[in-house]
Amino acid sequence: VMAFISLIKFDNLLYINKYNNCLFKVVFVLFVGLLPIFSFAQERIKPVNISLWNPVATSKYDSLSTTYFTFGLGQSKVHNLKGVGINGIAGKITGNLTGVNISGIGSHVHGNMKGLSTAGIINVVSGSTKGVEFASLLNMNIGAMRGIQFAGLSSMSIGPMRGIQLSGGYNVASSEMKGIQVSAIGNITARGSNILQISGLFNMGLESMKGIQLAAGNFADTIKGLQLGILNVSSSTRKGVQIGLVNYSGDKSGLQLGLVNLSRSSELDIM
Repeated sequence: VMAFISLIKFDNLLYINKYNNCLFKVVFVLFVGLLPIFSFAQERIKPVNISLWNPVATSKYDSLSTTYFTFGLGQSKVHNLKGVGINGIAGKITGNLTGVNISGIGSHVHGNMKGLSTAGIINVVSGSTKGVEFASLLNMNIGAMRGIQFAGLSSMSIGPMRGIQLSGGYNVASSEMKGIQVSAIGNITARGSNILQISGLFNMGLESMKGIQLAAGNFADTIKGLQLGILNVSSSTRKGVQIGLVNYSGDKSGLQLGLVNLSRSSELDIM
């Protein structure tokens, strides 16, 4: 009798285990199947937004929404923009921009930007950028930048810059710069690697520079490459060349070709 009871208990235990395994599989399949639906529900689609001045708009601002086209007679405000935005005065994108955004005065993308952002006066991207920024006055990119910045007065990149900066005034790359800086007044970079700086007045590399500086005055902490101008100054010219009227280097490890050549470790050299 005891053996029979034990057998029944064992069969019941097997049945319960099979039932639990089956239930687990059903729940797991349902979870995986419904997950995309839940994820989609979190991103609300608002295809078109027509705005006089936010919040006076056809679509109320939603921090989880994605818009494909927004037009602001004065100003529009959307979260994610995947498409085209046109604004008479200002455009504000609190999320990411993938596409084109055109504003008469100012544009601010709080997230990342992939595409083109152009404004009559000022462009600001708080995240990273892959694309083109154009403004008559100022471009400012806080995150990493890969692409082209063109501004009438100044282009600035706080994060690492890979690409081209063009301006009628001056360009600033606060982190590492790889690419080309061209300006009428001056170019400034913290660190330059494989960089070309061309300016009417001055070029400045606050730390190490690997590349070419062409301007009336060129300044670098350490230069590996070429400085060509009226005045060339570097703390160290390692595997570098200075060509100008006056050249100064903190050491004599590079080549100096000029009317007056100075170095901390040697006497005055006048050609």
